[in-house]
Amino acid sequence: MTHVRLGIDLEPLTDLAHLWTDLPLDLLDFAYAAGSAGAQMLMAPDGKLDPRDSALLARPGLPLFVLKVREGEFATVMQSPPPADRFFVVGDYGGALKDVDDFEKFTKEVTDATHLGALVEAEPGAVKKVARAGMRWVVFSSTPYAQAPTPRDAEDELARLSTAILAAHKFGLRVAVMGALYPHLTRPLLEIEGIEEIYPGPEIWLRALRVGWDRALDEYLRAMRPY
Repeated sequence: MTHVRLGIDLEPLTDLAHLWTDLPLDLLDFAYAAGSAGAQMLMAPDGKLDPRDSALLARPGLPLFVLKVREGEFATVMQSPPPADRFFVVGDYGGALKDVDDFEKFTKEVTDATHLGALVEAEPGAVKKVARAGMRWVVFSSTPYAQAPTPRDAEDELARLSTAILAAHKFGLRVAVMGALYPHLTRPLLEIEGIEEIYPGPEIWLRALRVGWDRALDEYLRAMRPY
């Protein structure tokens, strides 16, 4: 059984920092708090993150740091890459990459593609192209599953994810899932063997505003057991 790690996407926090520039938001303080509450990964979007914050989030003792890089910014970012444990390439609007025919344009920008992943549609064809490019990680969105209008639609999305994850294992890829996800939907998702990391979307932030970070993370962590 794969051990699954819980990650926190910091993009809602960085969005707040850009909207209210006089709002005192201490990313480092939050990173330590999230780590002590049980988060094992922190993900942040490049372009909304001050370079000094990238260096802070890569400190020893904090959760592992994943930088989410938009497709159009990737070459520029990799010219002087921030200190991150991993890089996930996403579409220019934060969604799945649409043009999956030339993933080599990403891997040629790095010296070690094992720390590189791509957010793609949960389709075996896209997974195969990620593997051919030499990446180590493939990332799928949980949003279609979490926002499915009917139970039957949710089951169909789980089946689609299951097929894509099976393809990822065939090609030796590691799997992460990010996007909309509620605690009660986490366990059915993780019944698909092979997911290593999940990054819930705004739902975990909204829950934390109501009950605090410790309890919000605990609800997800309990839903993840024994995964």
